[in-house]
Amino acid sequence: MTVYETLKAFALFPANVILALSIGLLLSFIWRRAGVTILTATLVFFYLFSAPYTANRFTHWVQSVPPLVDVTPARNAQAIVVLSAGASRGGPEYGGVILDQLTTMRLRYAAHLYRQIEVPILVTGGAIEDTDTSLGGAMKKALEEDFGVPVKWVEDRSANTLANAKLSAEILKKDDVRKIVLITHASHMPRALMMFRAEGFEVVPAPTAFAFVSNDLPTDLMPRLPALQNSYLALYEALGAIWYRIHPTQSPESLIKPVRPEAGP
Repeated sequence: MTVYETLKAFALFPANVILALSIGLLLSFIWRRAGVTILTATLVFFYLFSAPYTANRFTHWVQSVPPLVDVTPARNAQAIVVLSAGASRGGPEYGGVILDQLTTMRLRYAAHLYRQIEVPILVTGGAIEDTDTSLGGAMKKALEEDFGVPVKWVEDRSANTLANAKLSAEILKKDDVRKIVLITHASHMPRALMMFRAEGFEVVPAPTAFAFVSNDLPTDLMPRLPALQNSYLALYEALGAIWYRIHPTQSPESLIKPVRPEAGP
């Protein structure tokens, strides 16, 4: 695990809560007031991130790009670009690989949008760990087999959002593509939009999966797992934006996650 991956793991749920509670507990034996303060603050913040009333408002604040309600600006685009999220090897019914819920939601929206504007699609995502396939390849298969939508380009080497943008640009600019429709989660869109625009594209953002903000009290004050998941995604993006401001460029090796070559005979 790299330093970046370690820092990311401890900055997000549940490791950040476990770390903060451990520090608070240890400090309470040495400096009681400080330890109790950390323990109390951790419990309060965990509750706020778990309760729909506060968690979805935090997520909505991160989702600053509005939905593409009117598709007119997208009709003269030259490509729809769909960003990957993740996958796992827990899909024996699919031959060993299954796309996660986030990626599937993006693919569903891509199919929906394709049927409205009929613009060719690029899918982007690098290797799935310990497999001979890639997120890009699995996304192409899902769109074509499950949604009946053709995929023109596949980018299958990227390891993160910055790589999604740079490596997709290499493919699309060969076909003189300058204007794209970009599909990803609403919480992820601000960061993704910044990176694709940095590659020189005119981008029509098409975010999906918005957090629903309601005032159903007192029900929305009860902690719920979906609210915590929304907070996780929002926190991930907020920290990601900070990280890329500190590290605006990365080495080419850090961007690429190639598919594992097939074993020889």
